[in-house]
Amino acid sequence: LKGAFGSRFQPFLRLPHDAVVVKKGWNQSLDTYSAFGGKLSKQAYPFDTEDDEGDLENNMSLSDLLESYNITRFWVMGIALDFCVGGTVLDSLGKNTETKRSKPKSLQQSILVLPCTRAVDPEGSGPDMVRKIRSSGGFI
Repeated sequence: LKGAFGSRFQPFLRLPHDAVVVKKGWNQSLDTYSAFGGKLSKQAYPFDTEDDEGDLENNMSLSDLLESYNITRFWVMGIALDFCVGGTVLDSLGKNTETKRSKPKSLQQSILVLPCTRAVDPEGSGPDMVRKIRSSGGFI
């Protein structure tokens, strides 16, 4: 929940001072099942600031950020492999049939870090998403 303790970075997480934060889920009318639906946040070290919708609305998208930094490899991990994480990997490959987003031009590889990822349904939709990522050209 926005503004709640659980929505903040874990206090013991050691992020680099120059880390870039992309926020998703800030606008209910936009896709939130992929980080590619997010926007560059104004958050900066020590990452305790908040954005309002106006701050985020006109900021760069994740795809634009990857292209502007000429990122060639994209590593993805997190909770909800079968939803947000999987959707993000599929968007990075340009293979998400739900969003139909284009693959960022600079990306050459998208890698799912499976040991750092958990599925909502580890017996069903989780393994299905792994198969979909592999068959779409993603690395596991």
